[in-house]
Amino acid sequence: MVKLTGSSKFWIGGGLLLLLIATRGHHFNSPVNLGDATLAVFFLTALLFGGWVVFPLLIVAAGVVDYSAIHFGGVSDWCVTPGYLMLIPTYATLWGAGLLARHFSWSGRGALQAGLLITGATVTAFAVSNAGFYLFSNYFNDMSLIEYASRVSRYLPGYLAYTLLYSTVGLGLGALLQSGAESRPNASAQN
Repeated sequence: MVKLTGSSKFWIGGGLLLLLIATRGHHFNSPVNLGDATLAVFFLTALLFGGWVVFPLLIVAAGVVDYSAIHFGGVSDWCVTPGYLMLIPTYATLWGAGLLARHFSWSGRGALQAGLLITGATVTAFAVSNAGFYLFSNYFNDMSLIEYASRVSRYLPGYLAYTLLYSTVGLGLGALLQSGAESRPNASAQN
């Protein structure tokens, strides 16, 4: 695991927050919009920082970005229903996966375990988020859960692909940082 110093925590945490802000302000991709990195940001932040202290800060940041997108960016508020609160357990799923992944090594087996974990957590998050929207939005009173699931399932590949892409890039950068830290001579050993 990469050991973060005060300044690296600031830069990495800031970079992850900027990634969340840059990719969350819209709900569907276009040629000029990046795919949403929110799930990967929750996973990677938990992986790198540990604990639950930063979790509520990211929840607030995601909410502020959504508020800004709706009130200043012209994004529809159609998704903001009582089901919106189900994003908290959705993101907690990825946060928990990040905490579990802290116990993996950066080796091939550890990377495989992290990949399986992030995949399972992302599918679970997709189910939690969509179940919350189905149950609490009051838009689907005349639609069965099976019909709703069949309609939203087409979004799972993109949901999964962007989370895996951003997480893989983050894990790759982490592995590079770790190998660089391990290859540097220990400063105290040189004295």
